Amino acid sequence: MLRALLPAFTLILHLAAADVSPLVVEGIIEAPVSEVWKVFSTPEGYKLLGPAQCDMDFRVGGLIRSCYSATATLGDPSTIQNRILSFEPGRMVSFRIDRPPQGFPFPNAWQGVWTVATLTDLGGRTGLRLAMMGYAADEESQRMREFFKSGNAWTLKKLQQHFK
Repeated sequence: MLRALLPAFTLILHLAAADVSPLVVEGIIEAPVSEVWKVFSTPEGYKLLGPAQCDMDFRVGGLIRSCYSATATLGDPSTIQNRILSFEPGRMVSFRIDRPPQGFPFPNAWQGVWTVATLTDLGGRTGLRLAMMGYAADEESQRMREFFKSGNAWTLKKLQQHFK
């Protein structure tokens, strides 16, 4: 009897241990808010986050299309497409994945997450907070959380090094 219930108990323990809280990465950028805002609101600035290519329709509902390969063509299957959900100029922008690149290892989990980037003026420096919400307790979503945990930390470090 107990042996038959073991898979159910294992699943319950996994779901209870899953982290569905916002994934937050924070740091200080040695640049004024106006410069850091350009990172999120212009194609050239967005490239400082890592992509080799970017085009952007910066408006609510607009798209940010980017590729990490310099030899790819924007719009091809390697393109990452994010949709802008909202923004407050110089302060906050929120976006979600609209279409992941081909071969993205999380075929379903990406559909539930969104990101909020918040900028805080620290008198010539900028506090940057990247928060990703919408993670679920399932295994795929938790694996994606780990993927973005390291990826977002890498992005923040890259940005800090650029403005050092």
